[in-house]
Amino acid sequence: MPPFTIAGVPERGKGRKSSAKANEDVVIRKRIRPSMLEGYRYVREAGKSGLVRGEYPDCVKDALLLGRGTCPDNAGGRGAVYRFSLPDGSGIVREFRRGGLLRFFNRDAYVTNRPLAELHIVDYLWRTGFPVAEPLGVCWWRRWGLLHGRIATKALEASHLQDYLLSAREASQGVLQRVGEIICWMHDLGVFHADLQVRNILIAEGTPYIIDFDKARRRPSLSSSARAANLFRLRRSFEKNGLEESAYQMIREGYGNLPPHRLLSFLYRVKSNVSPSRRKK
Repeated sequence: MPPFTIAGVPERGKGRKSSAKANEDVVIRKRIRPSMLEGYRYVREAGKSGLVRGEYPDCVKDALLLGRGTCPDNAGGRGAVYRFSLPDGSGIVREFRRGGLLRFFNRDAYVTNRPLAELHIVDYLWRTGFPVAEPLGVCWWRRWGLLHGRIATKALEASHLQDYLLSAREASQGVLQRVGEIICWMHDLGVFHADLQVRNILIAEGTPYIIDFDKARRRPSLSSSARAANLFRLRRSFEKNGLEESAYQMIREGYGNLPPHRLLSFLYRVKSNVSPSRRKK
């Protein structure tokens, strides 16, 4: 069986190209599974490479690779986020940036291709019908040997779970239980979210979505300890932001049964006692 190719990337031997470009194409062929290529095409411009969904090739490519037609979005979190127009709505471009103390030393440079890795996860979830922002494409480029990148998705007109809980007079028990159900669904699909916290869960017209799958991992199945670690991370997010424990318990009810993990519970309590909290006393 001949090796698969990406639309827009010539096969080896067809046309002359620099050795660096040829090596990059080989890397792309090795890193992207054929099942992930449906609907995407390879693009390259201004020293940047990318994969773009075929429905919106020009406007997504221009926004991702060139920043053309974008404007800053005020809901960016730790990364720079930009909005751009689509024929049927609007899209979001998010730059990959670090959080934590490391951001003061290395803000946005990586050894691995983080945008491409996130596309693998988001595209897989979206094709199963899981509630994520619809993926549109990614791009990446090298500077001083390190990788930088961006990801584009359709915009969701939604509120972060934190804002939803703070603005609603009484949070809907059904919505919160649905949050727990989709977290369980994500775990059943074998996906571990690396930063499951209240600002990475969106509520759009009563429907929960999960976003920001940077550093997420996909496995054939998730262990109960991995599932518990994700839920402990979410619970800690509730505490740090001063949100009601009862709201988190509704999410846990929606998630369903999970075996107790004494070691994780102990580590969680230690971290809770050490880390500062925004809970009002």
